[in-house]
Amino acid sequence: KAVVSTQSTGERQLSEMFMKLPSKRELPDYYQLIKKPIDLKKIKQGISQHRYRSLEDMASDFYLMFKNAQEYNVDGSQIFMDSVALYSVFTQTYEDLQKGEAGPQDKEAKKEGGGEKSAARDGEEGDVKVEAEAAVEDVAMEQQPAAE
Repeated sequence: KAVVSTQSTGERQLSEMFMKLPSKRELPDYYQLIKKPIDLKKIKQGISQHRYRSLEDMASDFYLMFKNAQEYNVDGSQIFMDSVALYSVFTQTYEDLQKGEAGPQDKEAKKEGGGEKSAARDGEEGDVKVEAEAAVEDVAMEQQPAAE
């Protein structure tokens, strides 16, 4: 959810071009150059169908999606730059998850003296779906423009 709702400071949804792969009819060369195409729709399906055995498996699909965008698109193009921004935010969120800091809501809880993990992240250690969804939500929260 977070990657999907991530917006630029101009409130443009950065993930829009990553939601669905380009059609083979419109961009046949994409499928010649990119050997493992993947989009957010496939990643979300993988999360909901419990196809990922670990957070690392899920993260590798995110990183593949960003790498594909950067390989196919011209450096400096809008989609290339969006992939760089989303990569950076996802990487930070993923690192926070590995350290046990899931995101802004956990950091806020620590400031308030709670320090506990959010209820959504409690439970079995192996629940990749909950952690993956939390990572995706955290990415979006970090990219929301500040209210003025």
